[in-house]
Amino acid sequence: MASRLEISTRNVICIKIVLFYLILIAESGQLPLVVNTWGPPFFNATKKAWTVITNGVSSSLDAVELGCSVCEVEQCDGTVGYGGSPDENGITTLDAMIMDGDSLDVGSVGCLKNIRGAISVARSVMVHTGHTLLVGEDATQFAKQMGFKEQSLETNRSL
Repeated sequence: MASRLEISTRNVICIKIVLFYLILIAESGQLPLVVNTWGPPFFNATKKAWTVITNGVSSSLDAVELGCSVCEVEQCDGTVGYGGSPDENGITTLDAMIMDGDSLDVGSVGCLKNIRGAISVARSVMVHTGHTLLVGEDATQFAKQMGFKEQSLETNRSL
């Protein structure tokens, strides 16, 4: 069995290798770049983000939002989107955060109930309010005011 030090050293080496390749790609001008750190369940989200960012019309923020939206619909590995694990009270809720790397603007929602597009609601918080985080009933009411439709977040698996 590997010691914590060996595992930590391996993690640092892996991170250095990834950073090295990212620097090479950035220096070569072969951008944009879409990175997925979670593997196969999230590949469709990565593909969508790549398609959006390379279309020449959309922004990197559009790519992040639409890529995340794919996982919300596909319920990537059961942890993203509707049908996920219920909270401590047995209710399925969603959280999401989005950040614009250029302006450092942030929008996020927590404990969002009965609204499926959490990442899009988070972006709406960033664009249409002076807040960075809306939680619970405030997040849900804001989403409805922005035109998001109420839908159950529960599935047979999440009940």
